[in-house]
Amino acid sequence: MTVSVFLQIMALGFLEPVLDQGFTFLGMTYTSATFTSAIMNAVPSVTFLLAVIFRIERLKMKEIRSQAKVIGTLVTFAGALLMTLYKGPVIDLFKSPNATHNGGSSDSSDKHWLTGTLFILVGVVAWSAFYILQSITVKAYPAKLTLSSLICLVGGLQSAAVAVVAERHPRAWAIGWDYRLFAPLYTGIVSSGIAYYVQG
Repeated sequence: MTVSVFLQIMALGFLEPVLDQGFTFLGMTYTSATFTSAIMNAVPSVTFLLAVIFRIERLKMKEIRSQAKVIGTLVTFAGALLMTLYKGPVIDLFKSPNATHNGGSSDSSDKHWLTGTLFILVGVVAWSAFYILQSITVKAYPAKLTLSSLICLVGGLQSAAVAVVAERHPRAWAIGWDYRLFAPLYTGIVSSGIAYYVQG
């Protein structure tokens, strides 16, 4: 463990658990889960773009692989832009007598749609930067399981610090046998711990 590797682990812990998951979940509160999952599909394209900018990935336009990556990136960005600018009509598959839909855009989610999209895009860029930095860190610190554990530990500590500053109401810290327990457990174990190890 060198100072450089330690600082990279600190940055990785801040990029993925804090910035990515925090801004993605915040953006999802302003948009929808469907929209968020569609925009998050832009992560490979943004990662490719960052890799080209930082010269980790070489782009040779005469090769079919490079052409496919560029076309895939353009299609993904076009899809994300279309999802951002055009919100289609509500399709009510399960008609409920208590459900009401307004034709106008007066819903609170409509008012903050662009803000939510920007938050999600911050999450996308943070996740892509995480991949880039992780590929660099794995070369200097090849113990992948230890690296995953350290990233989770540091990210958990940083997330706790952010949560203490952001949420001061005692009721927000109450944990029950519902989504307030299972969502963080799933995110921590599957989306962070296992995913970091597999990606590494």
